[in-house]
Amino acid sequence: EVLSAPGRILSMTPQGEFVDPRKRPIVFKPGVAHLARDVPGAMLVPLAVEQVFWNEKKPELLLSLAPAIEAAAHADNSIEDWNTQLQTALEVAMDELAQTSIARDPDRFETLLLAQTGTSPVYDFGRWVKAKLTGKEFTSSHGGVIK
Repeated sequence: EVLSAPGRILSMTPQGEFVDPRKRPIVFKPGVAHLARDVPGAMLVPLAVEQVFWNEKKPELLLSLAPAIEAAAHADNSIEDWNTQLQTALEVAMDELAQTSIARDPDRFETLLLAQTGTSPVYDFGRWVKAKLTGKEFTSSHGGVIK
């Protein structure tokens, strides 16, 4: 019923619980495979998610979408086939996200939401003074501390 109208999204944790992104093998419960089989108009998009601490005091949430899988294009898949295909697609997306996360290169990501940066007003004030004294531009972000 959730997917009966266009433009609707259903998000699931196909393993049945939140699992550490490093845990392998990925093992899905059969629910998402049943959904793929029973809703031929569905587009399945494996989404890898990691919460990381890079340079700021608050974590960053990194997302990586795998290529969409059209349910109708695999109408003959068994539940086991669906699980294997979806587990593999998610694992590839998770492995790619892990490598990108380890590289700590923000240019490899598109920022969707920017939160407040900086550590503390006192520390940032000291950094601001240093920037002014050296004729550099101050930014509270730790990714490019002083330009």
